[in-house]
Amino acid sequence: MSAKTKPKCLHCKEEYCCDPRNFGRQKYCPKPDCRQASKAASQRQWLSRPENRDYFRGPENCERVRLWRLANPGYRRNKRTAPKSVLQEPLIPQAVENKEVA
Repeated sequence: MSAKTKPKCLHCKEEYCCDPRNFGRQKYCPKPDCRQASKAASQRQWLSRPENRDYFRGPENCERVRLWRLANPGYRRNKRTAPKSVLQEPLIPQAVENKEVA
């Protein structure tokens, strides 16, 4: 096998080892910041094409999304913030009578 040079990441400019099957296509290293930069660059490239500028825009797509949200009401709720089991009973507020001390 021939010795291949390691590619340089387009974001951090450091050399990295990439999968041999993706040697010609992989442009960013696997660091989280570089992967985020890769995603942003990919989205910019996709949106720069004229046929993609109005993708998912318009009244028919707004109506489609509105209907989907009505059919799936609990989809966006964050399930991680709600406790799975409660260790205490909830406090129930009780009315307090004011008694004057003589």
